[in-house]
Amino acid sequence: MICTSLAMIDPVLGRLLAFYFPPLSHYLYYQVVTFGTIDLILLILALADRRESRARWVFPAMLVPLVLAHVLWFTLAQSDLWRPVASWFRALPLT
Repeated sequence: MICTSLAMIDPVLGRLLAFYFPPLSHYLYYQVVTFGTIDLILLILALADRRESRARWVFPAMLVPLVLAHVLWFTLAQSDLWRPVASWFRALPLT
């Protein structure tokens, strides 16, 4: 449930930054802050859980794909290589 709640950090923190703080110079900087916050929380939870006698690997297991997705968002998704994939997916008759 903790990992599920982390999905709300991006939209909430992004809106708080946009409405109540001075504007950032580039729109992607908002996601750097929000994604970085999520990754930092997961890293802290993973390190804190490691000290427990019955450590669960849910936080490191969630951190790895999220960091990968965040890195891909700032690299692949912002490149021209991604546009045909997005156009193909958008054209699918899903509804």
